[in-house]
Amino acid sequence: MIDHGEGKRMLRSDPSRIERRVGLGGADATAWLGARGFATVPSARAFRLAADACRAPDLALARILRGPGETRQGGARAPGVSVSLVTEGALELLLPAGGVRVERGQAVFSRTTRALETRNTDSVGTIEIVFGSSSSSRFDLQLGGEPVIVQDDVRSVRALSALANEVLGGADDSAALLPTGYRIALEALASDVLDRIGPDLPRTLDSADRRLVLAARRVVRERLGDPGFSVRALASDLAVSERRLQRAFAPTGTTAKGFLRRARAEAAERLLRTHPAVTPVELELVARQVGLPGARALKDHLAVHGLSVPGSARPVSPGPQDPPR
Repeated sequence: MIDHGEGKRMLRSDPSRIERRVGLGGADATAWLGARGFATVPSARAFRLAADACRAPDLALARILRGPGETRQGGARAPGVSVSLVTEGALELLLPAGGVRVERGQAVFSRTTRALETRNTDSVGTIEIVFGSSSSSRFDLQLGGEPVIVQDDVRSVRALSALANEVLGGADDSAALLPTGYRIALEALASDVLDRIGPDLPRTLDSADRRLVLAARRVVRERLGDPGFSVRALASDLAVSERRLQRAFAPTGTTAKGFLRRARAEAAERLLRTHPAVTPVELELVARQVGLPGARALKDHLAVHGLSVPGSARPVSPGPQDPPR
């Protein structure tokens, strides 16, 4: 897991920088990992690694094949979210309650403020992604204090791994800028993984309610661009009554309507960030894409949820709120 500690410069570099075909051993390998947030334990200082890495504003990527050893990472002061996807072999996540094996195709999501230790007795390949503070607030709503292990049957994990590989291996020019759209897509896929497993949902939530809430979240993400989409339409899509839907959401601390409105605001903020400059034309376009009637309604909707138009110094002060949808 890269750049969790004092090496936050990885997330501050501008323009982007790509390091390709790094091959190191011994002290050089240890130093390279240390500069990217890893701290190898004394017994593991002889291992070797092969890696590619990409640094961009508020984002860091790497794919690393490393030999047997132990690492310590995390414990950063600044907020962020890390993702480790195992692509070859397996590693053991060392937790206070005991070790947990993470195998090929599985992933670990964690806040970068959380210190983690891992061990691998054979070579292990991982893709490491760190999202910086500008995108972590949304993930923080889903991630608790403990790391989340995602199984290999979650479709978005494979898509996230494939896109990260494309970023790290697709461009010939190591000085090329990482397109904004790639950063947004990586963030969206990571968010989709969490949407599908619901780590933020109460552990005491009834299994039937959990399935219904997770299904509702997926439908909302897919249909929020429809201006006529409402809680009634959501319940109809799920073949349940509105009352049944609200009962499932009640233990989560929000309502189906509240989740729909928040999802529209977050989707709009992400879409606006894909534009080099946000003019009234882009505001109108994005408003329509998230099912809102226009630019004014979009600004108000963002402000109500503590978000702002990218480039603004602070959330826009809300005017009359857009009608509930």
